[in-house]
Amino acid sequence: MKKHCTLMTMLIGSAWLLFAETATIDGYTYTYRLVDGGVELYGVWSGRFRNQHTHVYTPAITPLPKGKLSIPAVMNGHPVVSIGEYAFWDCSGLTHVTIPKSVRSIGMWAFEYCTGLEQVTIPSSVTSIGSYAFCNCKELKRVTIPPSVTTIGFAAFGNTAIWDNHPDGIVYIEGWAVGCKYINMIADELILKDGTRVVCKNGGFWGISGQVVLRNGTRGIADGAFGGSADMTGVIIPKSVKFIGNYAFTRTGITGITIPKGVTSIGECAFWDCASLTNITIPASVMSIGKNAFWACKGLTEVTIAKGVAFIGEAAFQDCESLTSITIPGSVIEIGERVFVGCNSLTNVVMLRGVKSIGKQAFQGCKGLRNITMPPGLTSIGEGAFEDCVSLTRVVIPEGVKSIGDFVFEGCTGLKAVTPPKSCTSIGRQAFQGCVHLTSLTIPSSVTNIGDFAFFYCTSLREVHFQGNAPNVETPASLYYEASRDLTTYVLPGSKGWDGNPDSTALPEQWCERKIAHLPANQAKTRPAITTQGE
Repeated sequence: MKKHCTLMTMLIGSAWLLFAETATIDGYTYTYRLVDGGVELYGVWSGRFRNQHTHVYTPAITPLPKGKLSIPAVMNGHPVVSIGEYAFWDCSGLTHVTIPKSVRSIGMWAFEYCTGLEQVTIPSSVTSIGSYAFCNCKELKRVTIPPSVTTIGFAAFGNTAIWDNHPDGIVYIEGWAVGCKYINMIADELILKDGTRVVCKNGGFWGISGQVVLRNGTRGIADGAFGGSADMTGVIIPKSVKFIGNYAFTRTGITGITIPKGVTSIGECAFWDCASLTNITIPASVMSIGKNAFWACKGLTEVTIAKGVAFIGEAAFQDCESLTSITIPGSVIEIGERVFVGCNSLTNVVMLRGVKSIGKQAFQGCKGLRNITMPPGLTSIGEGAFEDCVSLTRVVIPEGVKSIGDFVFEGCTGLKAVTPPKSCTSIGRQAFQGCVHLTSLTIPSSVTNIGDFAFFYCTSLREVHFQGNAPNVETPASLYYEASRDLTTYVLPGSKGWDGNPDSTALPEQWCERKIAHLPANQAKTRPAITTQGE
C-alpha cells in the first residue's frame, strides 16, 4: 500500500511538471505556473525521502542559488505574484533574498530549510506569509514584515535565529505575537522572564498557564500562536492588534475575552473548542468572522455582534450548545453555511434589515429554535437552512425571497404555519418533508416550479391553495407522497394546467388522485386563510 501511495505521489508531481512553464533569467531557470493575475513559483516532491518523516522537494530554481538573490518581478511577460509552496525549499547556499514588489503572497514551506539564509526583504505588496514559510532557516536573523501583511501562518519563523535569540516568553517578530519560547522543561510550572507562566508535563512543553498580557504595539496574533494551551485562562489584547490568526487560541482554557475595536478579522478556528469561554463581544471593526471561529465553544452563552461585521463564515458557531439567542446586525450581508448547526439551546434568532442571504444548513438541527425573524430585503435561503428545527412552529418568509430551497424545512415536525411570499418562484425538493403538523398551505401565483417530494409525509396536510396556474413538477406523483389521503387542492377559476374539465373534482392521475376543488369566482381575489392543527 505504501509503495502504491509513493508511486501515486510521484505521478502527481510529474504531472505538475508536465504543465509547468519555465523562464531563464540571469543564469537561473525558474519553474512556474500561471495563476490569477500572473505567475506563481512552486516546487514539487522529488519522489525521495530525507528520512522517515521528511520528503525531499525539487525547488522552483536551478541551479540552486548561492549568496544573494533578487527574484525577478516578471517572467515571460507575466508578473510574479506568488512565491508558492516549496519554491526555494532547501536552498541552503542562499544567504540574502529580495522579493519583488509584484508578489502578494509567500506560500507554505516556501523557504524552509534554507539553512544559510540570513536576511529577507519582504515588500509592502505581500499580504500573507504561509505556515513554515521560513521554518528551519537557522541563520535567519533579520526580516522586515510590512504593515500590509494580514496573516502569518503557523511556525512561519520556527527554528530560526530570530526565534532562538528571542528572550524566553512570548515571541514577537516585527510586531506579531507568534508563540511562546521556553528553555527549562523540568518543573511542572515555570515563570519565564517576561512573567509568562508555562506548564510542562512529561518532560515537554504543554502550553501557557494563567492569563497572558500581550504587549502594547502588537499588530497581529499569528496562526496557532497560543493554540493548545489548555491551562491558559485569559488574554488581554491591546488596542493595537488588528488581526487574530487561524487557530490562534484553539483549545485554550480562556473563560472570557475582550476583542478590541481595532481588530478587523478573526481567523479560521481562532477559538475552536474553547469549552470554558462563556461570552464574546465582536466589535464593529471586525469585517469577517472566519470559518469555524467559535466552533464547539460549548460553554458559550452570550454572543454580541456589533453593526459593522459584514460576514459570518461557515460553521462559525457550530455546536455552541449553550447559546440561547442571537441578533445578527444588518451589516452582515451573508450568513455562511452551517453557522449555527447543532446549537441546541438556541431559541430565538433575529436578523436585522440588511441581511441578504442565509447559507446552506445555517440553522440545521437547532432543536430548541422557536422564533426566527427574517428581515425585509432577504433574497436567498440556502438548502436545508432550517432542517430538523423541530421546535419551530411559525415562519414568515419576507417578500424578496425568490425560492424556498431543497430541504429548507425538512423534518420541522412542529411547524404549523408558513407563508411563502409573492416573490417566490420555486419550492425546492423535499422542502417541507416530514412537517407532520402542517395542515394548510397557500402557494402564490408566482410559483412556477415545485421540487419532487416537496410535501412528502406531511400527514396532517388537508388543504393546499394554489393562487395561479399549475406549477411544473418533475415527478408529479411524488408531490403528495405519503401525505394525508384527505388532502384537497384548491385552485382559482381561470387558472391553467389543472384539469381539462373545470367541473371535475378529481385531481389528474399524476397528482396522486387526490381531490381538486375549483373555488367560485368571488374567492378569486381572496388569499385563503392558513389553518393549523389544534387551532
